[in-house]
Amino acid sequence: EPEAVAAEVTAAAEAGAKPAPIDAEPDVPAESAPVEAGEPELPQVPAGVASLFLTDKTREIAGLEDVGPDLPMKAVSKELITGDIQFRGALSCFEPAREAIEAADYDPIVLRYNPDDTYGDGANFEVACTKETADRFEFEAQEALALEAAAAEAAAAEAAAEAERNKKPPRARAGPQTIRPWVTDGTTEAEIDAMTIKPDSEPPVVISFSRPRSEFGRAINFGDADALDLFDSSRCEVRPKKEQLEFVTLTHLDAGVQAVPIVSEIEVQATPGPPKPMTTQTEPRLMDPEEAKAHTRNGGELATFLKRIQNDLEGMLLENSVFNVYEDDLELLAQYDDDDADEGTGTEEIKETMSFSSLTHSKGRKASCVDWKPSDKLALAVSCVEPHSFEERVEAGGQARPGSVLVWHFTDPINPQYVLEAPVDVHSFAFNPEDSSVIAGGLADGRIVIWDTSEIRDEIVAYQLWRSKGGEGNSSIGPPVCRPKQLSEAAMSHVLPVTDIKWLGPVAVNRKGEVTKTEAWNFFATTSADGRVLFWPTELTKNPKTKVKEWTPSHECKMTRGEVAGILQAVSLDFIDLAGGKSTFWATGMAGEVAQCDFKMREGDETVPMDASRTVSHFHEGPVRSIERSPFFPDVALSVGNWTFKLFREGSQKPIFYAPTSDVYLSVGAFSPSRPGVVYIAKSNGEIDVWDFTSKSDRPLQTVRVCSGDIGCVKFWPHPEEKKGQLLAVGDAAGVLHVMELPRSLRRAVNGEKDRMEGFLQRETDRVKDVDGRLEGRETQIEELERRLAEEEAEAARRKKEEEAAAAAEEKKKKSSRKTLTEEDKAEEEFDKMERKFLIKLGLVEPNEDELEEGA
Repeated sequence: EPEAVAAEVTAAAEAGAKPAPIDAEPDVPAESAPVEAGEPELPQVPAGVASLFLTDKTREIAGLEDVGPDLPMKAVSKELITGDIQFRGALSCFEPAREAIEAADYDPIVLRYNPDDTYGDGANFEVACTKETADRFEFEAQEALALEAAAAEAAAAEAAAEAERNKKPPRARAGPQTIRPWVTDGTTEAEIDAMTIKPDSEPPVVISFSRPRSEFGRAINFGDADALDLFDSSRCEVRPKKEQLEFVTLTHLDAGVQAVPIVSEIEVQATPGPPKPMTTQTEPRLMDPEEAKAHTRNGGELATFLKRIQNDLEGMLLENSVFNVYEDDLELLAQYDDDDADEGTGTEEIKETMSFSSLTHSKGRKASCVDWKPSDKLALAVSCVEPHSFEERVEAGGQARPGSVLVWHFTDPINPQYVLEAPVDVHSFAFNPEDSSVIAGGLADGRIVIWDTSEIRDEIVAYQLWRSKGGEGNSSIGPPVCRPKQLSEAAMSHVLPVTDIKWLGPVAVNRKGEVTKTEAWNFFATTSADGRVLFWPTELTKNPKTKVKEWTPSHECKMTRGEVAGILQAVSLDFIDLAGGKSTFWATGMAGEVAQCDFKMREGDETVPMDASRTVSHFHEGPVRSIERSPFFPDVALSVGNWTFKLFREGSQKPIFYAPTSDVYLSVGAFSPSRPGVVYIAKSNGEIDVWDFTSKSDRPLQTVRVCSGDIGCVKFWPHPEEKKGQLLAVGDAAGVLHVMELPRSLRRAVNGEKDRMEGFLQRETDRVKDVDGRLEGRETQIEELERRLAEEEAEAARRKKEEEAAAAAEEKKKKSSRKTLTEEDKAEEEFDKMERKFLIKLGLVEPNEDELEEGA
């Protein structure tokens, strides 16, 4: 029985005996292959054993994947092995031992791992084909385990003995220290004696230096010179010898020292009283599980703390990801010295930190307007419109194409935080600087819309939480959509697409255009190519006639082209200090106009809508796409149109600065919010030029590539006081929103930059005034010169006429005093008369008075 055989094998192992050899014929030596000289003889495969090579596939089929050094043997059913042989035939790894396996007298079959290729046939497994061989395999495995256990026990005993030998004896308690005197062995005195400088017994060498008396009192300049060049036989007795050695100049060695005390480890007894053996053991304080759950639940101290700091922590982490926190502030220190400030040698470049694009809302569209969210430093919005031509718009006339404004956050550059929905494309929009949940927008059909995101605040928070967890669940969930809260009527709106929109500040504008201060930002203005500017309140007003609340503009004005007939097709506008009581603003037109306007009605002017244009300049060729006031000089405005940009000053009809003409169209421009003398000009080829007027005004300081298409809009981060960095949002023609980080050299003003820029503007203003004055004086000089030329021509004509009359009288006198003419003289005179008549007839000679009388 198997149990009896196993018991016998175990007893034999305990007795230290080995089972009998399994060879069938021990007296007959096994045949072996001839062995070459110098090679070790390999053992033969014993009887009852089959040596096979099993591939990974066969091991997987037989369940032998785990067989290895840790599990050297495993039993496999004979049915599984014979089934694999029948199924795979000659491809089966068990095919060479088929007969031996089928003739095996036991089941399951034992296979032993053979990693060392004991028989030299390239096999990795041994198959026990008989019960006796399987018992032998089991006995050898138990014997190997017993040897390993004995070796481990011997190693443990040796390690214990070694530890006992290395054990230090207990340290005896130190007694009172005795101060012993220092005893020298004689070496110190010898070293001191060797280092002592002793006078030489020989007389010293005396060298005398002499110089002419005339050189007494002169300064002495020592230097290196060759002795041969200084040799003088009259004064030197020994001729110097030219040395052939090469002197090597010593190099400087930079070495660092650690100027701190040496670190040492000491032991002290920190308890009062006599010393005593003692130890101190500490363990961490563990919170009870129930108490820990109470802390982490809603309302617990830990949960409340984490909830309170969540927004601040996320904002700080995002700022670290956007800005370079490892920027070396001292790397470009020399650029900000007063001596180098005028050169403007900034080597830093503008870099893109993030880009936003939506396949659903912005693909195939172009960015028309961008704005930063005032309450969140890491959120901004962009509106994208369809880039259709006029023919395509006419063909698609009457079809409603919904528009949207995408609000992005730096936490997710792929999915917008939420979407502002509109019935048509949104050409311009702006956040309320005081309440960022209120957004005003202008549509492609001329209507005005207001969104209020406070109504979907819970949906926004839930969507952000869902996105922060990986967006698991329904993949069709999109960002929250905010629908318009107020939409103006077409009769009260513009008739063409709204091109610009501006919040007016804490002021209110009545129907006469009078400005009054308020506590809230409740008014904004819009403009369009229809030449009108409408002033809108955010709240509904009651109609005094119908007693019904409606949303209508509180004031309206129109803009004309000044001396040229027609309306000013407005593109952009910017207001001038409304909080200070002013009612003036800048506006630009499609035909190159830059207008200075005043929307306050004049006394006695009852025209509705009133004409707001005061001064209109025509110095651009084509549409002026943007105008913006300087944040440091409120009376200075930057206009950008076609191939150039210009600087205007309030009260001056002519620009005070003309930029050189560019080789590509200019798109939009903006003043730097932190540097008074720097402006940014975006171009239609995807580049941005940085101009620094304090350095040079004939070419840009640097040019950076943002995209490959047209740039439609730019907007600076509304937090220039932040020292961590400055961001610029750029929208391109592909609907992609780029966020650019400005280097320190472009966001940090140099010393005295505002004063230098003010001086530059004043010089340009004075130059324009001087040119105008010279032109007026030159016109007077031209008129005086023309008058003098006319008088001189009249005087010359009078003199010529007098000379001709005198010549005619003289000729007549000669004729009367002549004697009788001969026939030849008469013929000659007749010929002269005929020739003169012929010349007069041809118009080559003017006739005199006598000839005129004869002709009459």
